[in-house]
Amino acid sequence: LPPLAANEDEGARLFDDWLEQTEDPMDKLESFPAILAGDFPDGSVDVAFMKLGYVDIVEETDVEALFEAYTAMMDDLSASYPTVTFLHVTVTPTRWQPENNAKIEEFNELVRQEYADRGRLVDLAGALSRCPDGTVDRHETEEGDSYSQICEAFTRDGGHLSPEGAATAAAELLSVVAANLVDR
Repeated sequence: LPPLAANEDEGARLFDDWLEQTEDPMDKLESFPAILAGDFPDGSVDVAFMKLGYVDIVEETDVEALFEAYTAMMDDLSASYPTVTFLHVTVTPTRWQPENNAKIEEFNELVRQEYADRGRLVDLAGALSRCPDGTVDRHETEEGDSYSQICEAFTRDGGHLSPEGAATAAAELLSVVAANLVDR
């Protein structure tokens, strides 16, 4: 993995790896442990996380099953790598497909309920659905399911981040990473 940022004096580095956009989140749940085992078999990483994307959770997704598989994977990784701090990242909604966003919201609520009180939640969905004026971009599907969507200011095309969205996402991520590194 190429370093994205490095501080030679401190030895801190940030690595990134791309999990293929297969639209099958179970593939990603299998790939993440394999990446850790291949690149960091000795657990020589302080903080690790994976993020599912909006293509991974759609109207047909069995959210409960996906969440159970996610928590099982993270529990296994925590047991295998006891010195690594694992963070949990909510899935960013889009500005289209309300039914998909409602499923994303359902998954995100499970993640928040399970991990928010542990100080290891990177709530990208929350940060990116709260607009610069402080309002939250909330809606309902025709069936009455509530969901948030990404604030228009934070996206360039309804799904991918604009520069302002990228800065907002980075601030959310870095604040949680920093808080967890201080605790070490």
